[in-house]
Amino acid sequence: MKHAATLVLPALAGLLVVSMMLSTLLIGGVGTTTMGSDPPAADCTPSAGTTVDASAMRGNQDAARLLSWLRGGDGIDLKGLEFSDEMIAGMFGNFQQESGVTFRITEGHARDDADNAGARAYALARRGLGVAQWTGGRGASLVDYAESVGGNWYDGRVQAQKLVDDLAGPYRRAYDGMRSAANERDAAAVFHEIFEVSADTDITGRKDHATAWLVDIKGAAGSVVPAADGCADATDAGGDARYGSVGGAPADRHDFGWMCSWGGICHDGDGLQGTGGSTRNFYTYNFAGYQCVWYAWNRLAMIHGGGWTWVSGNGDQIAGNAASAPGWEVSASPRPGDGVSFVRLNHVAVVEKVEKSGSGWRIFISEGNWSSDGIEGHWNEYNTRWVDQSEFMGRRVFFRRPSWSR
Repeated sequence: MKHAATLVLPALAGLLVVSMMLSTLLIGGVGTTTMGSDPPAADCTPSAGTTVDASAMRGNQDAARLLSWLRGGDGIDLKGLEFSDEMIAGMFGNFQQESGVTFRITEGHARDDADNAGARAYALARRGLGVAQWTGGRGASLVDYAESVGGNWYDGRVQAQKLVDDLAGPYRRAYDGMRSAANERDAAAVFHEIFEVSADTDITGRKDHATAWLVDIKGAAGSVVPAADGCADATDAGGDARYGSVGGAPADRHDFGWMCSWGGICHDGDGLQGTGGSTRNFYTYNFAGYQCVWYAWNRLAMIHGGGWTWVSGNGDQIAGNAASAPGWEVSASPRPGDGVSFVRLNHVAVVEKVEKSGSGWRIFISEGNWSSDGIEGHWNEYNTRWVDQSEFMGRRVFFRRPSWSR
């Protein structure tokens, strides 16, 4: 339901690639980001009723929880409504376009850290909140409902119940229209026209997302209860981290010449599309020079070899987009050789090493475009550093391909 978002590219910015390398379907997901105060303690007791294995939902815990609730799992009152897989897919197709099927997200990621008061003000400024990107008075109504039940606007159960309440009440026509729809694509169109009412004039992407989600929804059965907001799978304490190191990334230099033997990236200007070197490297798209996205994809190919395609997006969006891309998985727990999207910055890097730190972990990363004050990356802006677990707020920011052997 949000209007066209303004893309902000601060320092450490990742390039938004215009051309999509993934030919299977349009990927319009939004990176999952969250920061700020901790949510209240959650009830982590497994619920009875329908459960969904998150691994069947692209590793997206928010999508798994929402599917479970809409199928009748304990946690929300369905108000007598019943949702077919096609209806749910139609809604998910819209949510993928709006939020990447993510609860704690604001339009443009500008206020992902907002408390209820800040979120209300942001919504009234005509900016979207949450999985459906409720905007204006509807966004304020989401916050009002959250406060009425002692919750926060970003709580999954709050948003799921608000969605059902809307469909059982003022937006009943959207529910009835989806029930009468011939398939998930028509359901997506109905939900967009009546419920989302976005500025999009072409909703082909939403329909394509609905079709892709329907495959996942029909295959999602499993026995893993989606984690409650604030539980281990939603805010990982480090239990699934894989410790170790990749090796090979120097920590004593700041230029990219160390990639010479791998990709012909030997001198300033090498490795960019149509310029210098052998262009054997994996990612040669040249928009902003040696920026973080250019480095991350080339380093990942250097580690894992070729035979796969990269995912489009700004640095902070890549993990969110990978969650809906065939052949990719995302996680809140790091492994050596992962890519990682940051939550406080529009930035992406590569996990070189994971080690224990206190009760959790920390990661050693390599990155491009570290010291620039703009989006243009330069030859001498390669960097390595340690980053603590707290930086990532327990979000699913680590992306990888299961086929990668490391």
